[in-house]
Amino acid sequence: MPDEMIDLSARQMAKTAMAIEQIVDAYVRLKDGRALLDLRAHRHRLIVDLNKLRSDSDYNVSLALGKMAEDLAIINVGIEQLEAQGDIGAIVRALPASPWS
Repeated sequence: MPDEMIDLSARQMAKTAMAIEQIVDAYVRLKDGRALLDLRAHRHRLIVDLNKLRSDSDYNVSLALGKMAEDLAIINVGIEQLEAQGDIGAIVRALPASPWS
């Protein structure tokens, strides 16, 4: 599969975007900042792994990297919403510094 791109239809991409939006929305409604921060950390780890895969092989991971960037933007909006409500500050202050910040 080197140099091949997985062809995702616009419909499939819309479904995956809707899924992460629904997940983030649920965490915001539940005021679960820890889950949002864990979700963001997971996406960051995936980006690191995808970049390593790209550098170690001929696989084209540009679609996956783009999807992770989109997911991060959505997750960050959810975190910002909790911060604006004052519901995440204590959690963020208690966490160690992120290597991706």
